[in-house]
Amino acid sequence: FPHVVRAAEPVFSTILNGLINKSWAPMQVNLTLIPVVAGVAWSCMTGFSIEMNVNAFIGAMVSNLAFSLRSIYMKNALKDKTACAAKNLDSANVYAVYTIFAFILSIPLAYYFEGEKLASEWPTITSKISELEIVKLNIITGLFFYLYNESASLALGNLDGVAHAVCNTVKRVVIMIAMVVSGIDPAMSTQKMTGAAVAIGGTLLYAVVKSNVANAEKAKTA
Repeated sequence: FPHVVRAAEPVFSTILNGLINKSWAPMQVNLTLIPVVAGVAWSCMTGFSIEMNVNAFIGAMVSNLAFSLRSIYMKNALKDKTACAAKNLDSANVYAVYTIFAFILSIPLAYYFEGEKLASEWPTITSKISELEIVKLNIITGLFFYLYNESASLALGNLDGVAHAVCNTVKRVVIMIAMVVSGIDPAMSTQKMTGAAVAIGGTLLYAVVKSNVANAEKAKTA
């Protein structure tokens, strides 16, 4: 269910980018987001049923809002190339800075919400896995998560917020296909394959339409 809601990230980015930057994409470009969102949502569903979970819905919507705002404001912060160069700030360094701040801010929250539970469950956890193994797994997952997000930040440096949101949404389908190809997951159902095809086709359509619109605008101003 959260993946279905998270598929709406490009819509959030389009609306917020328009409200914050007063920059609205042409209607024909916005319409190409429909197959992207619909395809990803369809591939993440099981039949026509969705198990509605209020907490999951709220969490996914907040995630859509947070990711969209992050992309927009990070892109705005990198607009002044001269100032960024003077401070040695590129998309990767900006991500590193706000990751440090996010880590510091999350410490008291993690302690407040999870500290007591972690303390009570720690003997049970360490009876099944050693403390050294826990540290090793945390380092490995943390490293890969950081590299994944740094790659996303580097991509954002070359894309606008909406295009980045489209890529971030379609990645769910790409991961799904990769899991099947690698043999980790069983073969995709017809529904998943249909949704994946629609989402990937919608992404291609988005890129083509956006490029054509940009070329048409350049021709007008030339």
